[in-house]
Amino acid sequence: MEIRVMKAEDIPFAVDITDEEGWGYMEEDFQRLIDLEPNGCFVAIDQDDRVGMLTTTSYGDIGWIGNVVVGSKRRQARIGTEMVMHAVEYLKGKSVRNIGLYSYLDAVSFYERMGFQESFRVARFFTFAKASEVKGTEVVTRGVLPQVADFDRKHFPGDRSQLLDKMLEDFPELFFYVEEDHILGYILGFCSPKACEIGPWVCDLNRPEIAENLLRDCLTSLENTQSAIAVPVDNESAMRIVRRQGFLEEFQVSAMLFESQHHKMNLNAIFGIGALEKG
Repeated sequence: MEIRVMKAEDIPFAVDITDEEGWGYMEEDFQRLIDLEPNGCFVAIDQDDRVGMLTTTSYGDIGWIGNVVVGSKRRQARIGTEMVMHAVEYLKGKSVRNIGLYSYLDAVSFYERMGFQESFRVARFFTFAKASEVKGTEVVTRGVLPQVADFDRKHFPGDRSQLLDKMLEDFPELFFYVEEDHILGYILGFCSPKACEIGPWVCDLNRPEIAENLLRDCLTSLENTQSAIAVPVDNESAMRIVRRQGFLEEFQVSAMLFESQHHKMNLNAIFGIGALEKG
């Protein structure tokens, strides 16, 4: 079996194999992942057939593995294990010190056998977005983006400035922040014809009312769309807010870190993660 870097011509395969899982990706979603990590998205090839794929995203000291999927007829052939360990070696080669992924709960033992350990839980919620009147939030612009990225680095153990820049380029109408004498929080959303996702959603842990206003503003911009968000279970404020805003819990996943590493995320300030595939 060969594992090689994903190319543009592999994107239709990536959409098809993730559609088997009901994940709802579009071609532009995978193009965005390739743009963020050109050498870190992979396809598994066996006898000239594409049989699996995964993606990675790195943020300086932290790297995230996502979209680990093997074709349904090939799941007993250790393809998933080989792909994940290939991704680990790729991220180590970039001097990434903390490697993580989100696992469905029934797959935790699969990753434990490779040296990953559970760290914290994340709950995924969905709703049909409704509009509400919100005051005090502003749309992120190029001028304020460096300040937003600096704020993010205080709470997330990596540099997500490239991701934030890409999301501002692609979805400028869905990127909001609150500032008084300094940045107090931000949120962003992104959409495809199939659905919308919200996150990252980061806010000063002492100002949950600002976090709720940010979410309400994002939901107003996403009015009448099916929207999802993934929230750290340990952030009790975030869990209360999403339920108050009409979200229903769909499932939970486990954040897992490689070889007994310890995350440095400020989970009280991380109200919503970036995405299950991007960390």
